[in-house]
Amino acid sequence: MFRVVVGICAAALVLAGCSSDVGDTVERSESSEQPSSVLQKLTENKMCDLLDDDAIEKALDTKVEGGKGMRRGKLPMFLTYECRYDTDGFPSISTDLTTTRASESDQEVLDNVFTDHSKESEPVGEYRKVTGLGTLAGFGPQVLVSEAVNSWELGVVSSVDGDRLLLTISVLGSAKLEQVKPLAEKLLANLESTVR
Repeated sequence: MFRVVVGICAAALVLAGCSSDVGDTVERSESSEQPSSVLQKLTENKMCDLLDDDAIEKALDTKVEGGKGMRRGKLPMFLTYECRYDTDGFPSISTDLTTTRASESDQEVLDNVFTDHSKESEPVGEYRKVTGLGTLAGFGPQVLVSEAVNSWELGVVSSVDGDRLLLTISVLGSAKLEQVKPLAEKLLANLESTVR
């Protein structure tokens, strides 16, 4: 009987000694779950809040009644947040923030915004470089929309807390760079303050 009690006590001591290892494991797993992209700090609602209705209305001379945010993808592959703003007619606007592949250069990331992936040769459409915005930026017609429709995209490769992201602002309807660029500047500034 004495041996059984000693055996049980010894087993209990061994298990108690292991419990600190379990605590370490829990702490390590929690710290390894820290965001690997600043986009993980966003939500669908926060994405839409990065641009307020008034800013869009002033820039594009249209009525905005909120927006609907969406999340697509999962890290480590890719993560995208999008907001489609409800506008009263045209122009309409949507914003898109996505992680980028480390294997691609800044130029390749920007070119992808203006690449027609529906064609086998995947030609890059024409766009003009935009200075003073992000690391690299370009503005041009949307390649996947019919030429009969007036539609534009502003693509911005930018670094936020060391995380390279691609911002795309798409406008269906008439728009000029001078109207869209301030929206991109405001969105990126708001993103910086939101993820800190």
